[in-house]
Amino acid sequence: SSPDYPNQYRFQSKIYSVSEQLFYPKILGKGDVLHVPHYNAPLRFPGKLVVTVHDLCHLVMKEFFKGPAKRTYASVFLKAVLKKASKIITVSHFTEHEILKYFHIDQKKIEVIPNGLDPHFYPRSDKEQKRVREANRLPESYLLYVGNIKPHKNIAKLIKAYHKGWCQKPDLPKLVFVGQNDEGYDPFSEAMSKGDSTYLAFKDRVIFKGFVPYEDLPGLYSGAEAFLFPSLYEGFGFPPLEAMACGTAVLASNSSSLPEILNGHAVFIDPYDEEAISSAILQLCK
Repeated sequence: SSPDYPNQYRFQSKIYSVSEQLFYPKILGKGDVLHVPHYNAPLRFPGKLVVTVHDLCHLVMKEFFKGPAKRTYASVFLKAVLKKASKIITVSHFTEHEILKYFHIDQKKIEVIPNGLDPHFYPRSDKEQKRVREANRLPESYLLYVGNIKPHKNIAKLIKAYHKGWCQKPDLPKLVFVGQNDEGYDPFSEAMSKGDSTYLAFKDRVIFKGFVPYEDLPGLYSGAEAFLFPSLYEGFGFPPLEAMACGTAVLASNSSSLPEILNGHAVFIDPYDEEAISSAILQLCK
């Protein structure tokens, strides 16, 4: 627990672990209501349970996630939590429909409460954009992706589409990826063959920055020529909203929750259509 918050506890156990189920109920005691912002809720909690489900990505996009045992456990566990919960919160109507599609759940148990956007995100001055570029060693002109570096984010397809556009327009702004890559996934190698005659020249056009400080993100979004987000599956999708709040044009998938969340204020593409993504990038960079 924390001295400032005596009822706050930090758990060392891993998510979906047996220790979660053993220790949570003991520490929580006999409260009336427990809200868990994910579905790793203690099934033995005696009071009413409210659980937030952001997406069903591990269930729906199985081919992109390692560890069949972990996936199966998460799926079985989610089913048990949804059954026990007195109320289920989802962050989009899309996720609500996914739950109803894959589980026998009474729709009356579900409440859709979209996420709010941090007011930290708003258009930043040229001076701040320059500071962020210099601090992160970025080119003056760039296209931007922000998010986890994972297969279901469709990054390899984006790189292929960008390569196609770059072959037509060699002065296309460089493509910058910002985000954690905890699994060692290499989308560039998946997208490009070393035998391609343009491999070496093109490799210089794609920049993986990894982590960027949170306070730099508004300047980063504001300075981008466009924000590219062709993800295959999102329960909500914060990055394109953050980019919009910073005044940057957005390219996004026409699938999952993104049309709902972005509400028509983006250039929407079929995330499986490389040609469509490439054409949209060129259109945004005219």
